[in-house]
Amino acid sequence: MQSPQPHFLADEIDPELLRRVGRHLHAGKWMAALAQDLGVTDEVVFGWLTGEMPVRGAGLRERLGDLVLSRRADADRMLAELRPSEIPAAA
Repeated sequence: MQSPQPHFLADEIDPELLRRVGRHLHAGKWMAALAQDLGVTDEVVFGWLTGEMPVRGAGLRERLGDLVLSRRADADRMLAELRPSEIPAAA
């Protein structure tokens, strides 16, 4: 039997999603780098991950989304340079 998923308020972010985003963006020392990106202390990020405090804040979801989109745009540019023949021409 599968355990029930934790309940989060509409504006809260699942700590596991935060962990995945941080690792995707920064790999190794991602907690400190993500804290810097978000303008919070390492202790705040640690508190979010351990459940000491809910992962929420004004604009947090949007800021994380912007960071992911930025990384995706960077990856798209690098891919275009590495494999230009695989990128469709703009219409």
